[in-house]
Amino acid sequence: MFTSMVIIVAEMPCTAAPKVFTNIRLVFYESRKYTYFFLSEYEKRGFCHTKKERNGHFSERIIVNLQKQELMENPVYSPQVIEFVTVASESVSFFEKSASFEKKDYLTRLSKLLAIIYQKTSMLPDFEPVYDEDLEQFVTESDYEFVHQGILSLLGDSDSFAEYSDTDNPWSEMPELEASSISENIADIYQDLKDFLMRYQMGNEDIMNDALHLCQRSFREYWGEKLLSALKAIHHTLYCTADSDEDDRQPQSENSFLHRRMNDYQEENDNEWN
Repeated sequence: MFTSMVIIVAEMPCTAAPKVFTNIRLVFYESRKYTYFFLSEYEKRGFCHTKKERNGHFSERIIVNLQKQELMENPVYSPQVIEFVTVASESVSFFEKSASFEKKDYLTRLSKLLAIIYQKTSMLPDFEPVYDEDLEQFVTESDYEFVHQGILSLLGDSDSFAEYSDTDNPWSEMPELEASSISENIADIYQDLKDFLMRYQMGNEDIMNDALHLCQRSFREYWGEKLLSALKAIHHTLYCTADSDEDDRQPQSENSFLHRRMNDYQEENDNEWN
């Protein structure tokens, strides 16, 4: 029986020219022993020209041994999952490297990446859990804070925004405003995606299945809305502010209804503590 090692490669941008793609497309080629999946977009855009040079730009690899028949039969190796794994790996790397970017450039790339994350996660097939017990956690509090504080430091005043808190009933006549944070929302997404990747790369198909189930459930119940809230705030900062200098941009203009409601909310909470 002919068997093949399938190497699922999450190719990352090289440090000299970091890039977030808006069009993810997986291609593959075969040799006698291996099938390589990689992002062809890099070669198109001139980042990598030779196999040796391309391999030097990989910052993460997820390697799975399997027979060719398994690739077609097990949903953990489905095309939707492979694309999601690739996007998740690229996203985790991007979230960890906020210090390498200017604010406007980071927000522009982040807005595109969040849209891709939402799309690829929503396209995953449904997975039912195999194990009753919880899966191992890998992201530590220091890992979380590293991403959170890195993005917070980069965005400054643009990090905070106001949103309506009554998500269970968005059509409520008296929804309340609460303070939210782009950096916290992104750190929440980072935690789930990084934990998923660490579980998936173990190569145990039952754990891979449960990792997909847990990530999918968390997306639907929790961080999917966090992602959309952050994306809306980023969109406002990039495109809806009057000042063209991003360092002086504010999430809301001082005369906006949302800004006034946010000030009222903060004053009410200050009075409660005084």
